[in-house]
Amino acid sequence: QRVRGPLVNVDVAESRYTIVVRPWRHFHGDFGRLRINTTGETVFDVDGQALTGSEGLEALAALPQGTPTAAFGTLDVVNRSYTATQVYAGSSVPGADSDAVRGAVDHRRATQGTD
Repeated sequence: QRVRGPLVNVDVAESRYTIVVRPWRHFHGDFGRLRINTTGETVFDVDGQALTGSEGLEALAALPQGTPTAAFGTLDVVNRSYTATQVYAGSSVPGADSDAVRGAVDHRRATQGTD
């Protein structure tokens, strides 16, 4: 399962961080908070830098609140917890630094210096 949303805070001592949950098609809004647990085997990709375990969590802690994040992992329904196996943050989140348009393009014009 995957979850995404802006970073709220990081607790390195407890090996977890918290995000504002946002469904994949929503770029704004607050759909609640989710605490994401990590392990020594969790793989992090933070602004293009690959890290593992506490090293990755410390890099995540150095990012400002509101930084885009995406995690892939396992939801334990019985214990109501989510544990990430992979975490992407900052510029490593696909589309985090891109604009998007929905609809049909009906005109395109080259600007100076481009083809």
